[in-house]
Amino acid sequence: RKHHGAMVAIALLVSYLVFITTFAVGVCWLWPEFIDSCQPSVIRTFLYCFLCLLSMVELLLYNTGFLGYWGLLAALLCNIWGHLDAFLRFPVVHDLDSFFGMKQISLLLLKLIGYILGVGNINKVIGWFVLAILVNVFTLPILWITALPIGDLSDQRQKPDVTDEDLALRIWRYATIPSERRVLVARCKTLARKCLVLLAQTVPAMKPIVLRLDPSLARLLRKAPAV
Repeated sequence: RKHHGAMVAIALLVSYLVFITTFAVGVCWLWPEFIDSCQPSVIRTFLYCFLCLLSMVELLLYNTGFLGYWGLLAALLCNIWGHLDAFLRFPVVHDLDSFFGMKQISLLLLKLIGYILGVGNINKVIGWFVLAILVNVFTLPILWITALPIGDLSDQRQKPDVTDEDLALRIWRYATIPSERRVLVARCKTLARKCLVLLAQTVPAMKPIVLRLDPSLARLLRKAPAV
């Protein structure tokens, strides 16, 4: 039992070191350089990928029993109505006291409460609990806020290529207007193709799998430069 406790402590320490290193190098250094050199559409694609990865991690935490049912519901609600809604509107900047700003804060607090109530025996896993909060609750919002052109009036004056509309209203329109549903399906297919191309460029070993999923991407992947 002592040996097991020591191994868990070492694993926790290593996990914190990995997180601190990744945050310092990735979030504080590489991410700002990346957003300065990329178009908003490319940044949006990366934010979508980060959101998908986060959601899969939280589903895994639920499947392993670390996160309870209500914690998972709070997390998914925040991920979809909060993060996804924000990424769909990126790079539009909203005031903190607007409905959008208050909604984002409220959903983030809801997710935090969901983790607090959804993780059983917090006292026994306090180290892992704090790490989960840092990684799953705060990291993605920091990436999004860092990417926003806050204080850059020239970027804010430019007409964005996105629709600044709440996700709930979009879903209602897609559910009630057939033409809107067709547009949504087309956009989802385009986004899926972009994500597959990005995956194949970033991880060349995944290229055969990507081509099996969508053989029509073969010519595009031959022409596209590596990321």
